[in-house]
Amino acid sequence: MYAVFPLVQLCVGGTFAAAVALAATATLASRGPERPPRLLLVLPGFFTLTVGSLGMRGLTTLAGGHVVDGFTDLLELVLVVTAIAVGLVLGATLVPERRSGSEPGP
Repeated sequence: MYAVFPLVQLCVGGTFAAAVALAATATLASRGPERPPRLLLVLPGFFTLTVGSLGMRGLTTLAGGHVVDGFTDLLELVLVVTAIAVGLVLGATLVPERRSGSEPGP
């Protein structure tokens, strides 16, 4: 069981970094009058980062009678989803959204 935690930390760290990059890039790419809104740019990356199969695997493993492995998968799911959420919030705050009608600074 102790061998699982370094793998979980690696997976969560990479997912967090990807979520920060996704939010910051989507905010930068949405700037401009003829650009799509930020939410439209975030959604494809968000669905790529989402790990629904990990939750399904955890529940299936639990139903199969492997309690420790099932709860390990579900714990990893909670950690990865939390990393995605916090990463998206951090990425959105790193690059402030440009307000429409405001002129760029000097």
